[in-house]
Amino acid sequence: MRRFFYLVPILSLPIMITFESGMILYFICAQLNMIALNTFLNSEYGRKYLKIPTSLPGSILEKMVFKRLN
Repeated sequence: MRRFFYLVPILSLPIMITFESGMILYFICAQLNMIALNTFLNSEYGRKYLKIPTSLPGSILEKMVFKRLN
């Protein structure tokens, strides 16, 4: 799934070349912002700064981690 987010902008480049320069500039800025935001939110610093837990209480992920610990 992570590769998908990095490959879609590259794969859609041939289609975007036919658009006007303003649209291309918007597309590039939006994709760079998306990559930066995802990188920040997935970093340890970003999770601590925004107080995002690694797993939500009662979620399937928490149940899986709890089973492994016990």
